[in-house]
Amino acid sequence: MEFGTSGLLWNSALVMYDRQTETLWSHFTGQGIVGELTDVELDTFPVATVPWGLWRDAHPDGLVLSRDTGFDRSYGRNPYPGYDDVNSQPFLFEGEVDGRYTAMTRIVGVELDGEALGLPLVTLQDQRVVAATLAGTDLVVFWAPGTTSALDANDVAGR
Repeated sequence: MEFGTSGLLWNSALVMYDRQTETLWSHFTGQGIVGELTDVELDTFPVATVPWGLWRDAHPDGLVLSRDTGFDRSYGRNPYPGYDDVNSQPFLFEGEVDGRYTAMTRIVGVELDGEALGLPLVTLQDQRVVAATLAGTDLVVFWAPGTTSALDANDVAGR
């Protein structure tokens, strides 16, 4: 499937659409929320958030999306500066916050064999390396200096 950004929000999170059926998808849950594929769940794939320089050095022949799209858009401008500030309140959010963390606390999540681990990014940043066991498997989670959010400044060009 090919996905695009709808420009909509659902529970304060990005809503994607697929170009094949025009179903709207929650990026947070990976589920179709409106359209032909409502309640269908997308397959998940692991991802790592790393500093650009670290990724570039590890993948010198890697492909990167081009800003040369044929459309006149300000791709380097952040439309939501400061959105993920941990002390801000999310807009269009209908859920309850349980009080352990703020609604905007960024969490590193790992799921393995039906078990899940959530680690606040600020904890990882402070400790730099966190060891854990999940579903009987030993894990080590690393903080890479330079890791940042694309939403923490007005200009994302250097991020």
